[in-house]
Amino acid sequence: MSFRRAGCLAALWLAAAAGPASAWQFPSDMEIIESFHIAMEVEAGGSMLVTERIAVRALGNEIKRGIFRDFPTTFPRRFNLGRIEAPFEVVSVTRDGVPEAFRVEGIGEGFGRGGVRVRIGRRNVILQPGTYVYEITYWTDRWVRFGGEDDQIYWNVTGNGWSFPIASASASIRVEGLDATPTLESWTGPEGATGTQASRSWDPSTRTAYFETTEALWPGDGLTVRMTFPTGQLPGPSEESRAEWFRMDFGGYIDAGYLVLLVVAVYLLMWRRVGIDPAP
Repeated sequence: MSFRRAGCLAALWLAAAAGPASAWQFPSDMEIIESFHIAMEVEAGGSMLVTERIAVRALGNEIKRGIFRDFPTTFPRRFNLGRIEAPFEVVSVTRDGVPEAFRVEGIGEGFGRGGVRVRIGRRNVILQPGTYVYEITYWTDRWVRFGGEDDQIYWNVTGNGWSFPIASASASIRVEGLDATPTLESWTGPEGATGTQASRSWDPSTRTAYFETTEALWPGDGLTVRMTFPTGQLPGPSEESRAEWFRMDFGGYIDAGYLVLLVVAVYLLMWRRVGIDPAP
């Protein structure tokens, strides 16, 4: 454990001893995420438009030019027989309401989990110490689990890769056409944690679910939520979408198969023309 992380954890212990999350006072010389909120719109077919609003206290330690955000987009299938690709497209990025420079990088490789990293900031611009509010708006798909009796939306709100604490995290998820009251669940802590320190509520008038942490999150912790509702409330993906997903998942294998068949066909043709021994 680094001295920086050890100091961060020690400060969190002191804050925890001081009182509840709403009263926590982090040291002024600590970089933190002051608030992390997402607003998600789930449309027919399961596509999502998400806006993340991240307020950070930057002091030039780890946050010097900006921040970066990692999003998973590739998952291996069972027994590594192919992979699942989730479409992802950045719509806009702002800092304090002004468009901010960003670039998208691929992370992960091989047949394991992979994704994209949205790196925000300019190389030649160093942030002055202070609080900055970043907004990342993106479109993604294939996150609704359409099942037999129930459909589910399972979403890691914050991710678990942050190296500094998150004072508060929250999410609002609106599902188009959802009339039934969904079952709401949430988990906080490191990846795989089963405990929860978050409130949950449902507003039927706006078809929106609300989640909010009741305690600060430690470095490496995150907020994950799940909504479960009867199948048929949200229309499933179209045949065109399913065909596009199949191409994304298996297109590389299909192209490789065509290439192998083409090479074999060329060699067979050459063998028939020059490789067959003449008749005696």
